Amino acid sequence: MRVISALSAAVVLTGLVAAPAAAESHTSVLRASWAYTDVLAPDRSFAGEPGDMPVGAWRDDRGQVHSSKAYFTFDLPGPGSLTNCVSEYLDWDAKEVLGAALAAGESKVTLALRMSGANQFAAEFGRRYRNDLTISVSHNRKPEAPTGLLMDSSACTENPRYTRSTAPMLEATPTDPDKDTMTVRFAVWDVADPSTRKEVTASYAGSGLPARAVLHEGFLVHGREYAWTATAHDDEFGSAPSRTCRFVTDYVRPANAPKVSSTGYPENAGPPGHGGPDVPGKFTFSAAGDQDVAGFYYGGSEPVHFVAADRPGGTATVDWAPGYTGRLELTVVAADRAHLTSPSTTYRSWVAYP
Repeated sequence: MRVISALSAAVVLTGLVAAPAAAESHTSVLRASWAYTDVLAPDRSFAGEPGDMPVGAWRDDRGQVHSSKAYFTFDLPGPGSLTNCVSEYLDWDAKEVLGAALAAGESKVTLALRMSGANQFAAEFGRRYRNDLTISVSHNRKPEAPTGLLMDSSACTENPRYTRSTAPMLEATPTDPDKDTMTVRFAVWDVADPSTRKEVTASYAGSGLPARAVLHEGFLVHGREYAWTATAHDDEFGSAPSRTCRFVTDYVRPANAPKVSSTGYPENAGPPGHGGPDVPGKFTFSAAGDQDVAGFYYGGSEPVHFVAADRPGGTATVDWAPGYTGRLELTVVAADRAHLTSPSTTYRSWVAYP
């Protein structure tokens, strides 16, 4: 006989113990007193009798048929110890019994075991229950909404971030008050078409530990804005969704190499040259009409330094000093918001000897 409560509660007869969910809290309360009645002795209650308790029809040593009900009384724990069980999640018919008893400040509750009326006097349905009836109370709380949202190791920002990844890795940190192992579900959809919603999951996620899943190739399309959230799920409950993250896909590189100019080191100058080693000059980079350009990478041999453009498709000016004399070469590429880069421009000049 199993009765399920709010998060999970049961009245359990010997040998019929309900298994609690993993990592849930569990409390057992043994009956404090017991009694049974006999239809042949309507004015008497058989309280505290040793042995098993009769329920339904049974025959005594003389063959006479009796019919009995068994009653078990429990000492209720204080309200604080059952707070997590007697709650809005109770969904079985014992809710009214236990809830009313606690609300009324009762210290005991009595439950009756009886045979249905149609079988009350049918000896073949009679049985005995071992006299150690127990209320077993267990609870399982909902996971919290995941936090620590990352995409390809970068945190969500207020404005959509741009990505060149066709299979980004999503990350979220779930938390469960019962320390259950969880599954984290990542939902991703096109902002303009929510029907495209797709889910990927991370299994066996530990409470307080990052969970990761990869959005598979083929789902994302160039130039679209997407949103995603994460939810955490234990064996019974799912959390509220996390905050919503957004990103824009960009899989097309800037087409044009940037234009470069300098006042300190004129283009294609030869000896005796200009400036000198460690003498900075001003270099201006232009997007060459490409409105997708957000900045520029530049460097002497490899373009490793980044500077943002003053506006989409705009320009940027840097102070850069060659560390040598002789031929100057500065390599520059334009970059879009996903940091995809254009063909390169190599700017040449001549560094004067000191």
